[in-house]
Amino acid sequence: MKNKKERIYSYDTFRLIAAFCVVALHFPMRNRFGDELSVLARIGVPFFFLISGYFHFNHKELDYKKIIKELLKIIKYLIICNTVYFLYTLNKTAHLYHGKEDAYFLAAKRIILKLLNLRFLFFNFGLAGHLWYLRAMLILVIVFALVKKFHLEKLVLFTIPVIMIIDYSMGQYAPLIWGHPISWRLIEPIEKFLGVGYCYFFIGYFLHRFFEDSDLYKKLRDKIRGKEYLLIGFIFLFTAFNVFEAKYLLSMGIKLRPLNYIGTFFLVLSIFIFLSFFPNLGGGKYPFSKIGKECAEHIYFWHVIYGKILGKIIRHTPYYSFFAKYRTILIYLSLLIIILIIVSIKSLIVNKIKAKKESETLTN
Repeated sequence: MKNKKERIYSYDTFRLIAAFCVVALHFPMRNRFGDELSVLARIGVPFFFLISGYFHFNHKELDYKKIIKELLKIIKYLIICNTVYFLYTLNKTAHLYHGKEDAYFLAAKRIILKLLNLRFLFFNFGLAGHLWYLRAMLILVIVFALVKKFHLEKLVLFTIPVIMIIDYSMGQYAPLIWGHPISWRLIEPIEKFLGVGYCYFFIGYFLHRFFEDSDLYKKLRDKIRGKEYLLIGFIFLFTAFNVFEAKYLLSMGIKLRPLNYIGTFFLVLSIFIFLSFFPNLGGGKYPFSKIGKECAEHIYFWHVIYGKILGKIIRHTPYYSFFAKYRTILIYLSLLIIILIIVSIKSLIVNKIKAKKESETLTN
């Protein structure tokens, strides 16, 4: 097993690609490759849950201080993100009451009433749909603590395939199995919190706890090193399978919905294992792992509001048709540059403050 202190640069590097995949889900490109990219991009969110579960593995007893620290961090992000998206939604909703003096009051009332809806409260968890990830992580950290405390790993291991089978049969494959799609209102919480969040979080956890200690993993790693093309071949195979799977469903008259695909499971798992074999990928003299570590989560949280504002600005310009065709790439790259600039400025300020304090300490 990798040393606990050893940084797995390949996972941090792939965070950048996973973040791009998330942007592709919410702002698909309107060109001939848009449908295929939208299907393949479904690996993005599962990958984030996989690495979260992976790094929760620990041989020692449950560290309550670490759990509380992590919960407070998630709550902080929930408050910040929802505050920003509330202000954006408030301004947007106020336009519905244009001309009225109390437009913002009416808009705030409308938003709060929506938030108080039980279904929205339990299954949406945010003023933007993608913020469900934060609430799911909040719940999963608590569930993880309970699993560790009461030694429920075997039970969780049993539930993962059961939940995934239910998710597939009630989700994208429901028309094939039942003859009709299942209501989105019913399938959404199963899909997001169980099929994606719970399953992939604990798959990452078990991969770290059991698989990387096994003789099978060590044999695979030794055989693959020097023959990387074998695993890359499997990744391309699962990529092709994922696209073929989507095209087959379309040929059967089944609409592609934002749900789990069987090909997604094999594709993200093969990528994850490949990255574990090459932990230094993107690290060392290359800055990709550092950029992924510092910027990927920010891209995830802010791409929706940024993409909508950018689209609104460009909508009435001659460049909008070009923007629509390649908006995934344009939103991702421009936001990444902005975040890099902000992170660099923040780092510079922090370093100056530290240097000043050290200088004052030496002087005294």
